[in-house]
Amino acid sequence: MNKKSQIPPREELDQAFHYLHEQITRISVEEEVEMVRQEKEGLGEQFS
Repeated sequence: MNKKSQIPPREELDQAFHYLHEQITRISVEEEVEMVRQEKEGLGEQFS
């Protein structure tokens, strides 16, 4: 088997890239929302 036949077609690579990019973005947004929530909770405790 030569190297060329082991590489997926460009279309499949593009689909995989976009899928991974969307997942990374989703996770990043979820983490940011959680950080903001924790900061707000922390501020609320300071003024209690």
